Amino acid sequence: MAIGGIIISVRPEDRKDTEIILARFPGLIIYSADEQGNIIARLNEVDTETVHDVIARIRALEIVQGVRLAYLSQDDGGVTKG
Repeated sequence: MAIGGIIISVRPEDRKDTEIILARFPGLIIYSADEQGNIIARLNEVDTETVHDVIARIRALEIVQGVRLAYLSQDDGGVTKG
């Protein structure tokens, strides 16, 4: 299991619409958002490659201005790397 913490940046007026779009991504949990348009989320995926693939799909959304990976952890049989 890979877990990635991400920060998604959008225009403040697009934040609510972006949250609705992001809710459709399986494995993505939105934790918080601020008035500046920063959305804090966590990705739970099979592996780190899939985390990066999902980030690329989020970046490709026209409404999204940027995505930053805050942390990435991979659990390999009880051993956490990150």
